Amino acid sequence: MRHAVADAFRRGRVGGVSEHNVITEDGLRIHVTVRGREDAPLTVLLSHCWTAEESDWHYQVTDLLARYGRDVRIITWDHRGHGRSDRAREAQCTIPHLARDLGLVVDTYAPEGPLVVAGHSVGGMTLTAIPEERPDLMPRIVGALFVSTTSGEPPQGHPRSARGRRRADARPAALHPRPPLADAQPHPPREVPDHRAPDRAPLPLRHPGPSARRRARGRPGWCTPGRRRCPASSAT
Repeated sequence: MRHAVADAFRRGRVGGVSEHNVITEDGLRIHVTVRGREDAPLTVLLSHCWTAEESDWHYQVTDLLARYGRDVRIITWDHRGHGRSDRAREAQCTIPHLARDLGLVVDTYAPEGPLVVAGHSVGGMTLTAIPEERPDLMPRIVGALFVSTTSGEPPQGHPRSARGRRRADARPAALHPRPPLADAQPHPPREVPDHRAPDRAPLPLRHPGPSARRRARGRPGWCTPGRRRCPASSAT
């Protein structure tokens, strides 16, 4: 069923569809699919996750069209290096690049009106870069959905960023608040007090094991498997 819906999504059988291509600032072709009328009062832009493509949203597209019909316009797109978009060099595969690509898609196919943006994984990270890369879109965004994502790489110079870690490693040893891990002294083991009484004998087993039951079979007072009552009680 899922593959059938995905195929219908690709072939445009789920609602009206038009497929387009836009060219990015660095010359890459980005594949875009638009559903709904141009004068719809609301546009929903969906950004997929890493190693996926636009049809990853086929269930959401189907449900949105079934519920809102002509009152919503839905835009899905293949990130650079994904789906039917052009491949890109590693240096061009960054979150800022994706955010600028997203802005290009919006400028071309939803230049006006309110926006609802949704991103899964790296798609959500792309949304977090909109305020920095395309701040002009922020007043138009009336809703945002972040699915299984993160805020991405910390700002440059932050202690947790790649550049910040390199700067921290380059500092003199005297500035490090803690000694290197190799020179750190391990904590001495804690002594756990023994609260048991020294003269207390270990408790006997309340229930004998299978071998003990086999040895005791037939003895008065022992319950053996398969008998309803103990021999001792049956004698009374």
